[in-house]
Amino acid sequence: MTTAILKINNLTTSIKHTPVLKNLSFEIQNEGEIHIIMGPNGCGKSTLSKTLTGHPSYIIENGEILFKNIKGEVINLLELEPNERALNGIFLGFQNPIEITGISNLDFLKEIYNQHAEYRNEETYDNTFMFESKITQLLQKVNLSSHFLYRNVNEGFSGGEKKRNELLQLLLIKPKLIILDEIDSGL
Repeated sequence: MTTAILKINNLTTSIKHTPVLKNLSFEIQNEGEIHIIMGPNGCGKSTLSKTLTGHPSYIIENGEILFKNIKGEVINLLELEPNERALNGIFLGFQNPIEITGISNLDFLKEIYNQHAEYRNEETYDNTFMFESKITQLLQKVNLSSHFLYRNVNEGFSGGEKKRNELLQLLLIKPKLIILDEIDSGL
């Protein structure tokens, strides 16, 4: 196996029968490393991020993706569903985070926190008031007012508020691998 956090071996991915990634190999050795992938439109940057997170439109033709998850186990991401990849410590920040009508930000954040905490065998929150007190400190770190908790997820948020809301999610669930796709959008 590998001691790298992420190791991609000869990955070939296609979408709509068109190969996008061809025999891609690379690895991230240590926690805290920052890697920036740059290139022209259509070269596969977003394809790689969506492949790592398990988007169903992207077909794996060849290769493997080994990931050292939050529990320290080396797993093959290609054997996991998207939600399982997230629980194991992968987070994708979207270019333009979607709005979810009818679900308050507080309920959404509590649900994703509880899902991750349960997977990690950590304390979960049934009581919304107790969870709200936990998240208040994180709101201050990302410069969001507590009134954002009672609005629908990202609905009516400015581009910068959506990005800060994503940062709030990051701080809350503490993923092992953070993938930010076109982070300058909306700022």
